[in-house]
Amino acid sequence: MNNSKSMPSLSHARYNEERIGNWDLVAKKLGSLSTVRNYYHSRLQEIYRLNVPAGSTVLELGCGCGDLLASLNPSVGVGVDFSGEMLQIARERHPDLTFYQQDVQQLVLDEKFDFIILSDLVNDVEDVQTVFDVVKAHSLSLIHISEPTRPSKSSRMP
Repeated sequence: MNNSKSMPSLSHARYNEERIGNWDLVAKKLGSLSTVRNYYHSRLQEIYRLNVPAGSTVLELGCGCGDLLASLNPSVGVGVDFSGEMLQIARERHPDLTFYQQDVQQLVLDEKFDFIILSDLVNDVEDVQTVFDVVKAHSLSLIHISEPTRPSKSSRMP
């Protein structure tokens, strides 16, 4: 994993500051989140496990606290997120996985993965196509599921 892409624009930097602040705040409140949200994440784990065989190599972009990635039992599991608070939780909960704090739109990949997961990520990405371009050469399988209460920029629900 490499972080040598050019510097983001000022508007992109401001956008990221707002998003990072939001997700750092969410990380601090994780214990008090609703059971509906917990059910949603448990259900996501079930769905992903149907599609990602245990022992696969998996990269999760926007990994948050790492629970989805860990639930897949990867042989190699790498998570990337821009929230330092989320990654602190992820590293404590899942010390057997690798986590990087980076902007996925600036990510440079040096390796290939069986699966790259973008679960609920595109809702927070300013330029979805940039992310897809970054990852398309590094996996045969890209999985994206958008949170139903917050349709993503790339897929609107009726």
